[in-house]
Amino acid sequence: MTFAYCRQEQGALPCGRTLICWQARFPADEYLRGVMSADDWDRCFARSPKDKLSQILEMAEEAKKRND
Repeated sequence: MTFAYCRQEQGALPCGRTLICWQARFPADEYLRGVMSADDWDRCFARSPKDKLSQILEMAEEAKKRND
């Protein structure tokens, strides 16, 4: 997985887990604060990330809708 992918995993916003995954490698929070608006930062990181099961169920539902 690349940082570039994580930055656009939610379309215009990074994945909510980007800070957790990348902070050990470089100051990801500093970088993202420099390139994101305060509103985008809050929308992305101020809320709790969804657990994996919820993410999988949502992706399955979206795939089902696309196939219908």
